[in-house]
Amino acid sequence: MNSDEIQKALNLVKHLSQMNESIHFLHPVDYRALGLHDYPHIIKTPMDLSTVKSKIKTSLYINFDDFLGDMILIWDNCRTYNLAESQIVQQTEILEKSMLRFCNQNNISLENVLKRPKIEEHPDTVPFQEKVDLSERLKILSAKRLAYVVGIIEIDCPKAITQLTDERIQLRIDALDKNSFAKVKEYAFSEKSEDTPTKRIKLEE
Repeated sequence: MNSDEIQKALNLVKHLSQMNESIHFLHPVDYRALGLHDYPHIIKTPMDLSTVKSKIKTSLYINFDDFLGDMILIWDNCRTYNLAESQIVQQTEILEKSMLRFCNQNNISLENVLKRPKIEEHPDTVPFQEKVDLSERLKILSAKRLAYVVGIIEIDCPKAITQLTDERIQLRIDALDKNSFAKVKEYAFSEKSEDTPTKRIKLEE
């Protein structure tokens, strides 16, 4: 990028960083601290405003379109991982619109960047919403049916079970591989009627 483009890029990052909605996008997602164990499996190319700024200052962008591509990636990652109606996605929409206004005001074209193919999810990744749906379903299964689910996981994917106490275990939905997830999902949704809730097992999405 030339000096003019570099300044425009820095100005855009600064403008967005000063907005209240940018709080979750200023730095890389600390998925370990947040307990988002499936984040690196779903988001293959993380991006945030501080990383973009660092790449600008260290001349890692060959052209302005590469910079814009990373900016759009921030918003796409958010929408990929989070539910459409979530607050963080609403914040993304506000930030993206602000970016578009900035580009229009500064004669910056997004045409080439928007034509680029999206980064596809890893083929072995279970969509986040499906994990949420299964977790909610397991919460209403009877103790008998939930015990059967535990049996499936113990055989097919034991890493997804954590023993909390002698009488309580934790199921980690995010740790299920795709085949195990499919098997558990098929059984959990095999009956339309809801079962009596059980509290024996703690679920972690």
